Amino acid sequence: MKIHVICKKLLLIVSVLYFCSCVSYYDLTPEDRESIRQISRRLAGQIKTEQAFEHELISDGIQELLSYVVTAGPDSCLSELETVRTIAELKDYMLHKLRKTPMEMGLDAFLYWDETRPYDYELHKADVLEYESEHYVYRVFKNTQAQKDMEKIMYLCEKYISDLTGFINPDGTVLKRFENNFSYLNNNKITLTLPPNSKYWKGFNKTASMNFGYSFDDRGLKIEIGIALPYYNSLSTAVLTHEITHMVDLLFKIDLGRTESFSYLQGDEQKKRFREWWTTILRDIFPHDTPLGEGFAEYTSFKFSIFYRDLVLKPEERLHATGQSRKIRTRILKRPAAAWNRKIRLLQYTELQSLVTFIIEKYGKDKFIDFYFNPPLSEERFIAFYNKSYSAIEREWRMYYGF
Repeated sequence: MKIHVICKKLLLIVSVLYFCSCVSYYDLTPEDRESIRQISRRLAGQIKTEQAFEHELISDGIQELLSYVVTAGPDSCLSELETVRTIAELKDYMLHKLRKTPMEMGLDAFLYWDETRPYDYELHKADVLEYESEHYVYRVFKNTQAQKDMEKIMYLCEKYISDLTGFINPDGTVLKRFENNFSYLNNNKITLTLPPNSKYWKGFNKTASMNFGYSFDDRGLKIEIGIALPYYNSLSTAVLTHEITHMVDLLFKIDLGRTESFSYLQGDEQKKRFREWWTTILRDIFPHDTPLGEGFAEYTSFKFSIFYRDLVLKPEERLHATGQSRKIRTRILKRPAAAWNRKIRLLQYTELQSLVTFIIEKYGKDKFIDFYFNPPLSEERFIAFYNKSYSAIEREWRMYYGF
């Protein structure tokens, strides 16, 4: 028997315009490509990074995105972009000239790419390569961009885990539980799959996904945990922070050491008892598609991703920019961000990111971490921590930002 919990994730890449023309990306002239390359290098050079190669990743990603802007946008796009000198000017250009936030444009860019970059997985099924780092097994296809960027991806993924555990800063008991949990996973690692487009998953339409489940075989219980994320250019690594946050906070909350008690049971009784325990994990601990879980994952993406923090607007700025066309929901802490329409879900994630940011900045990180990493995340526990209800905290947030 095998149970998988698969949560669809919006791939929030970064910055670009929805297409307004039918010009092909491949119709760009060599001169246009060189101009775009120079603009991208100039903008990437303004972003502070810890490693030199991060500038290369950012430059490559901006180049891909600006190529899409020029391909899909009005004829004046390239000449106007040549006058853009700073990242701030680029964001302002997209917001006021092209009428979309960088996050909205990034979604359009990904959808366009995914529809126009087919990949024959059946033909290349023998071309899957595996790499390993301390916490991950990486699966990529030979001769794809993910393979070319593999060393950089490995560095960034390990860095995200380090950043997140440092930010969470748990006590020694919780940190040891997090480290011990890896010994119960397949290969003692998280599996990260980076296919060159979303068609890798039948039934998953243009999404990233997280897989957390279990199975029983002749050797007993197997815990499976993994991320699958289309990798079309370097900016795809930005969304990894969001997905890795879900993985990390799950491995802090759950105690897989408890699964050893089920090894003394046999057959159907073992499976029945384990399923009962597993159900409580999904209800009380699993972070996906819970409002605070999505808000915290977006918060850490903005805080730690080298792409998000410099290339997108702050959440309250995004909400004000889109506020005229779509109102913010009510009771957002009681309603999951689960809209099928990706543009609506993008706005819902932004709402939750803004609210979590407000709670952390006003009431302190330590209090939020203490609440968030000791499930269940019920309103009763929230009231005990903050002396106010979900509705009250939402009213404070709306008043503070003028929503």
